[in-house]
Amino acid sequence: MASARSAWFVYYRVDTQAQDAWLPAVDAMQAALRRRWPGLVARLMCRTDDAQAGAPVTWMEVYEHPDGMLPALQADLLAEVNRLPLHLTGPRHTERFSERGAAAPDSPAA
Repeated sequence: MASARSAWFVYYRVDTQAQDAWLPAVDAMQAALRRRWPGLVARLMCRTDDAQAGAPVTWMEVYEHPDGMLPALQADLLAEVNRLPLHLTGPRHTERFSERGAAAPDSPAA
């Protein structure tokens, strides 16, 4: 049975010198998740108003699945995140949003 349609938004700051090393790691993680979870939409976005020279840049990962963020998918995502190299300048923050009027949000795990 499908869960309520929802999305996860994971944001963090990346040091400008670490971006070139961090990008392939995040891309590979998201590609692996998409292979294991057909239908998963995994995107990486970059904040456009962080334009100060040398300042850390805010990145946001966005995850959506037609069946919702099922507990097994959540656990898989968290396991992948724990394997990433530590080129972050701050902690990862996860927020969950559900479509308005959805019956029940996905269970929290991160």
